[in-house]
Order: sequence, then structure tokens, then C-alpha cells
Amino acid sequence: MQLYQATYLSAGCALLFSVIILWRKEIKAMIYSLALQGIALSAIGITEAINKSNYGLGQVGLETLILKGFVFPFLIFKVYKNSSSKRDLQPLINTTASMVYASVFIAISFVSVGRLPYISGNPVFKLAPFGFAVLLIGLFILITRRQVISQMVGLIVFENGISLISLLVLSQLPLLVEFGESFDLLLVVVVLRVLATTIHNEFLKGDLAEMKGLHD
Repeated sequence: MQLYQATYLSAGCALLFSVIILWRKEIKAMIYSLALQGIALSAIGITEAINKSNYGLGQVGLETLILKGFVFPFLIFKVYKNSSSKRDLQPLINTTASMVYASVFIAISFVSVGRLPYISGNPVFKLAPFGFAVLLIGLFILITRRQVISQMVGLIVFENGISLISLLVLSQLPLLVEFGESFDLLLVVVVLRVLATTIHNEFLKGDLAEMKGLHD
């Protein structure tokens, strides 16, 4: 039972850090919160591996710890250090409204996903709404933030929501599929890092909205 409680706590932390990322405007704080969210996700995988004696889940948890707890945040932090933009001051939706939307996303997740028969019949599967809420918040960050780095963070939060659902509901997901998903995301992050660095070097700004008027 204590292992289940640890899983519940880790899933709650993953959701909490997604809300913190949405709330904060300091890009550095967003990156640190993203790293902590990755560690929380890895804790779910490792805890469930111990609880179910599933070696594959343990490997996924370790891979999640390395990639999402350290590698992805490190790559984004390198972009942050080379950028002149340290805060995302002008999101498309202000902080107060964003928190309201986050509350709505969480409510929708628990009301809709939490009532599915397949979900409600298992104590661990009941945590699937946490993953769906993280997914929605990540998508919201990706759409409403204007800085390139913020959008990179939103992309990873979105994928973290998918990973959380996978760890809780699809525990039999083949390990190679999970590895492939994470390394695809790693490739995307590397490409976005190169793009963000190029944009900054050429235009000395990372706000995509300010570049709409640029032409060849």
C-alpha cells in the first residue's frame, strides 16, 4: 500500500509542476520545474516496477530519469544561457486566466477520464486523469507562450503527460516503443535548440510573435 501511495504522490507532483510551469514567467524557474517533473515521472516508473516486479518498467523509469530529469532540461538550459530573454513577459493569455484554464483542464480530466469503467476499476489506473491533465496543460503552454524556450518546455510537458498515462495505464507497453518515443522527443529538442540558437544569433530575440513581419 505504501508503494501505491508513493505512486499517487509522484503523479500529484508531476501535475503540480506542470501548473507551476504555467504559472511562472521566469524561464529558469520553468526549466527547473520541468526537471523536477521528469524526476517525479521516473519515480512512478521505478515504484511501479517494484510493485509489479516488472523489469521493463524499471528500465523505463531509469531512462525517464536520465532523459527528462537531466538531459532535456540541460539542453534547454543551454539555450536559455545563450538567450537574451530571461522571462516570458507577454504570453497570449495572462497568468490569472491561465490558472483558471488549468483548473478547468484538471476538472475535465477527473470528471471525464476518471469515470471511464476501465479506469475506475483499478486503484493505480485512477491516476490516469493526472496524466491527461498534464497533457492538456502542456498543450496549453505550447499554444499560448511566445518565447521559443517556453514552447520547448510546453512540448516536453505535453509529452510527459503522455508518458504518465503510459506508465499508469499501459504498463505492458513494450520497452522499445517507450525508448523510441523518448528518443524521438530528444531529436525534436535538439532540432529546436539549434533553431532557437540560430534565431537568437540572427535576430537577437526569441519572441516568435515579433518575427511575423519578417520576409525574405
